[in-house]
Amino acid sequence: MKYEVQLKDENGKVYNFTIEKSKQDEEKSLNDFILDSLLISEDKRKLPFYVYAPNGTPFYPSIKMQFDGNFFDGNLKAMVLSWRD
Repeated sequence: MKYEVQLKDENGKVYNFTIEKSKQDEEKSLNDFILDSLLISEDKRKLPFYVYAPNGTPFYPSIKMQFDGNFFDGNLKAMVLSWRD
């Protein structure tokens, strides 16, 4: 299943995105997370959203990139939701 999404920012600039669900034999992706989150009712999506640090402190999550090797010569391996900025 594929979704075409169009967003307009406060300056009127339009952005077009394609969000596609992963196939059954693929690992879940950030696209799957986005689509799953849209299934939550609109009033609940307005609630605060947290991930918890190991010490239990709540934080707004950051999206990070995970590489094989280091940043300069490694291959991008995964996207990671993190409690760190």
